Amino acid sequence: MDKYRVSALILYLIITSTVTYAILLKLPSTKIRSQVIRIPGAHELGINLAFFIIAIILITTIFSILVRKGGLRILSAIFLLTLLYLSFYSLLFICSISGAEVWKLPFTISIAVLWTLLIAFRRHIVSYYIHEVLLLITGILTGTMMAVMFPEILSILVLLLLSVYDIISVRMGFIKMLMDKVAPEPIEENEEKPREFSLANPVLLATAYIGLASLGIGDIICYSMMMTLYGIAFNPICSFIAFITINSGIVLLYMLMKKFKLRYAPGLPIPTILSLTVYGILKLYYP
Repeated sequence: MDKYRVSALILYLIITSTVTYAILLKLPSTKIRSQVIRIPGAHELGINLAFFIIAIILITTIFSILVRKGGLRILSAIFLLTLLYLSFYSLLFICSISGAEVWKLPFTISIAVLWTLLIAFRRHIVSYYIHEVLLLITGILTGTMMAVMFPEILSILVLLLLSVYDIISVRMGFIKMLMDKVAPEPIEENEEKPREFSLANPVLLATAYIGLASLGIGDIICYSMMMTLYGIAFNPICSFIAFITINSGIVLLYMLMKKFKLRYAPGLPIPTILSLTVYGILKLYYP
């Protein structure tokens, strides 16, 4: 079963790296690169990191309380609003990189609402695949936006912090609580019926499934950030180098999951460390 999961995740990453590459070709490379590689002052960096850490702590605390108190429907509603927010800015991002005139606000909001409803609605096979595609695109665009907006050093620190958070959260924190409470059993090879989203199960809303593999939107965002960093720092085609390093990390992760018989594991630490290590080596030779 693991070979199907790995193959499906490779498909995810091929799509992600290809879309990221296409986006980078559209961006004004000189301006974006100068913005990303600039070194922020200690004060600016400290404020950004403090804001990020405080936001993570507050969000995790609220989500943990909701899971303990059985407020899963409220948690699902928050997830839906978050997806609405991300899809709205994804649409604006598409407009900006395509050179198209920014749509009128009511129209953009309407499209974002429809986008979010299509992600949530998964009652038959067609809407099931629409959910997968739109969730994947939302994650890719969000990750690319974050990598473009943040200075290089801040993106790297955010990726490292999220990797540490992923380990803590999956092993003993919010994600473990949520997965133990509502996560579905692993998909069987002969399972054909798509799983319907329910407000009582927010995991299905924020997770994309291809075959036997599953990937959370947070993982998709971080992988896209890494690919965008490669493309901006070196060349758009280098986003495929990130694809190779992330894919190697995922294969290693599934080998460890199989060895230790883990039902789920943090998807960020191993791919992130491998990608950042190769990124650092490349920066030494091609600053």
